[in-house]
Amino acid sequence: MISAQDGGAEVQFRSVLVLSLVPLVLCSSTAAPEAQRSPMQVPARAAVRPAVSPRPGDLAGAADNPLARVTYMLVSDSNGGRPNPGVQVILLFSAASQMYVYAASATEALADPGTYSYTPGRLTIDINTLDIKVDTTVAFDIRAGEVTLPFQVFTTAKGTSLWKQVPLALDEGIFGVFDAANEVAGETITPEQAAAQAYSFALDWVGAGASDAASTVAGQADGPRASSANRAQATAVPQDAADQTTGACAPGGTNCITGVQSVQFNGDEIQVNYLNSPPLIVSLYSSPPVALPEALTWSPLHDDPRVRLGPTVHPDSQFNPPHKTAVFIAPFPNAYFQPWSSRSLTPNGEISEIAGILSSRGYDVDKVVGSDATVEGIVVAVVKDDPGFLWVSTHGNSFGGLETGETVTLKGGGWEAVDEAYTYEEARLEKEGLSSLVAFDRVTIKGHSVPSTFSIVEQQCSYLAITVGIERPCTAYVDVAANFWLWLRVDLHVNFAGSLVYIAACLTDTTPLLRIAFHARAYFAFSEVTNGGLANAVALYLAKSLARPTHSAEEAYYNMLRIEKTGLMIYDEDGVFEGVLYAPESAKTGSFGLAGNLDGWGWNGQTLVSYQSAGWLSGQVDPGQVWWMLYAARWISNTKQAAAALLSCYDKYWIKGSPGGLASEYCNAANAGVGGNKERLLLDVEYAIYLLDGNAQGLPEDLVVPRWTLDD
Repeated sequence: MISAQDGGAEVQFRSVLVLSLVPLVLCSSTAAPEAQRSPMQVPARAAVRPAVSPRPGDLAGAADNPLARVTYMLVSDSNGGRPNPGVQVILLFSAASQMYVYAASATEALADPGTYSYTPGRLTIDINTLDIKVDTTVAFDIRAGEVTLPFQVFTTAKGTSLWKQVPLALDEGIFGVFDAANEVAGETITPEQAAAQAYSFALDWVGAGASDAASTVAGQADGPRASSANRAQATAVPQDAADQTTGACAPGGTNCITGVQSVQFNGDEIQVNYLNSPPLIVSLYSSPPVALPEALTWSPLHDDPRVRLGPTVHPDSQFNPPHKTAVFIAPFPNAYFQPWSSRSLTPNGEISEIAGILSSRGYDVDKVVGSDATVEGIVVAVVKDDPGFLWVSTHGNSFGGLETGETVTLKGGGWEAVDEAYTYEEARLEKEGLSSLVAFDRVTIKGHSVPSTFSIVEQQCSYLAITVGIERPCTAYVDVAANFWLWLRVDLHVNFAGSLVYIAACLTDTTPLLRIAFHARAYFAFSEVTNGGLANAVALYLAKSLARPTHSAEEAYYNMLRIEKTGLMIYDEDGVFEGVLYAPESAKTGSFGLAGNLDGWGWNGQTLVSYQSAGWLSGQVDPGQVWWMLYAARWISNTKQAAAALLSCYDKYWIKGSPGGLASEYCNAANAGVGGNKERLLLDVEYAIYLLDGNAQGLPEDLVVPRWTLDD
């Protein structure tokens, strides 16, 4: 409970409002627990993305807002009430005349909204909530270190309150406005709308003017070394992004911020540009969609025993990985809760189940889990095992960064603490024998030497907005960047060209950096957000589907999309998506399920082939026909005989427009309807055969998706 002190007695803060925690979830598999509230419990509002959202840049406020660069921290009410230790009550002057009285502890926050207008020497405020009611214009000197306002915070009784002015760093203000917008009791607001307010505030902050102490961002500085937060994005942020110079800083000013940009979809990230430093990405949120457990039903075909048939005589394992080894990397296997996010991703039960499936097929499985999933822990496992199957379940970003289970303590705030932690991590990795990792492909950006293989990423560590006088209990995570995997390939000679790699993390396929770094034979990753339940279901589905002889990665991918599009489950393994996959109508409106989100790629030795534009989904073949022919081919136990049977049906009947009829019961049942496009029908037959046994003879080169099998 956020409370106040009144002499020796504790006074409840917000006697009417209940506290609200909005889960800002980074691809979490579990919903954030309900916050304990007094006198009642209220469920946390779900952070749900609408299908279409306005760009925050379209909602920018006015640029002339000098109050954007400062905040006012409550000292006391005139009746003696004051915040408890560890609690902040501050005034946030946001964009478009929006203001908040924002109260927060490390784990709880709430806000009273209002409006304001400011002219030199005069401040008008209007707050009308159950806790604060004030509508007045007062004399107001922005140069004063303390100001008195004509209302009390901890009581609705008449009186005044004393506030101390504190410089407001840009990142503090962005997080503060975002959290305050989310924490207004009784209001329904999407993360996109809160992010839009934060971006509008950032534009006002930049437009507020001079280069002074308030114009720095916590964690940023010009100096002999770029801060770690800067360097974390140095190789990730497109370097050709033009600075939006605003004239807000004097030329050559220290820590000069030249502008901000709304980046990423739906404005969930804000890029801060500097005059003499690399840019900083402030990441506001990444929230999962809500699953619809009633979405799927069993198809009548599921009861057909032929669905469970599989060839007993099949290819000679030429499409299996060269090593029957698997590595699972899961830094967040156990549930634990932080104020702004629920970060547990991978249930131990699912890790064990998938490991058991692969073990039954002769694979040696190495699990790198929790705090063991450090940078060196990952390196040791990957180099030792040279994995044929690699599953990484973690939090990611759009530039291919993946969080490890390794943390670095930030001692206090400011860029010095982050830089010190980064220096420590570099030295530690070198001591572990990974000096080549630190040195690999370093980049010099505006005079700063930055590594390209890993980064230290500072995250919002509590609802407290202001760091003045408080040592924030922040923990930074070490991310491995896309170039980490390239380093493994180039310096340590790890070869993924015969491997299946599944990256169960949000956003990592938004850009091509990570998939290019791997060059994996079969590669799956999400281009948008996902939730952990769906991401884990994909991993389980891949294991179960690929454990079937002759079933390829491309077939597993197609069947996952089939389940989502039709809402029907056919194979036994289709049931893993019950309760975690969208209903078909939701998928069609752009919700973040599988279609348009889970991408598939295959390295053919020369280029990456897209599962979405080649092969089964190329448009050159009939997907339903290919599925049915492949299903029918497996009624025959020998794949060579099955392929010959499909060709025979085509030559004897299908090319002539006959399904087979009474003359051939098998041919009549082995097609989904013979149309008039004979050329396409031949491609259907040939691609079904390729999926069955890997024979690509007669197929156009640009049609073929590289084949990968688990144990064929």
